[in-house]
Amino acid sequence: MPLPDWSANVIVPRVVPFKTALWAVAAQDGCIAEIDGLPVELAHQIAGCISRAYKYALEFYDWPEAALYTQVTLGQHPQWDVPFVPRVMPEGFPPFAFPIFEYGRLYGVWTANPAADPSARPLTYRFGPDGLYLDEEVESVVLHHRQGAPRFSAEEWNVASTYPRGKVIYHPDTEHCYLMNTAAPGEVPVPFSDSWRVLPILSCLLEPTIEGAFALLKRSQGQAGTAAVLQDAMQHLLEQEILQFTNQEQQTKFAHFS
Repeated sequence: MPLPDWSANVIVPRVVPFKTALWAVAAQDGCIAEIDGLPVELAHQIAGCISRAYKYALEFYDWPEAALYTQVTLGQHPQWDVPFVPRVMPEGFPPFAFPIFEYGRLYGVWTANPAADPSARPLTYRFGPDGLYLDEEVESVVLHHRQGAPRFSAEEWNVASTYPRGKVIYHPDTEHCYLMNTAAPGEVPVPFSDSWRVLPILSCLLEPTIEGAFALLKRSQGQAGTAAVLQDAMQHLLEQEILQFTNQEQQTKFAHFS
């Protein structure tokens, strides 16, 4: 999958690796991972809490930094004979014909990046049971979208393992989680490669995610009162992020028209 085409007119997302959140939640729970090490069972438990908290934070607001412009190559649907972007591999395709693309929330489909190419035009499309159907014969499109919330994992990548499509692993060297798009035994995860997709955390959602994940961890440990306080803290942090963004947006508009 090609690297998203960022331009001067597109918000480049500020991201942090999964390890940042993992170790921060562990530290709040009293485990200093860089000194004590992180027990495997606790790491998996925290990863689940981070996944749930980040999903809540990501869907709490239409964050501008979560929006992407991604170019994808189209396939031809074997049954309906239309160009499409597959969400699942339909009947008639070989098992690994091309990477599945989880586009999440879709804002629009374009011939090119509209923020970088003035000749870009919108395309009409339909949602099908196995993907996105295009009403025009083109080889590739640019999707303006927001990817869905990832499910993180503390399972470390193993060079000797073969991973199925959809598997999420953690690479301790890069500190990121990765989603397997195609089966490739022994391939080192690389951000935006054809086989692996990196699953970062938006910087603006890091602190709310940490608070929310720790709240879920405390709740699982039977500390409902502490969890409620932490949940309120998460909500407050999210509201503060929204307020900061809207203030910056108003200042930008004022500067533009003054």
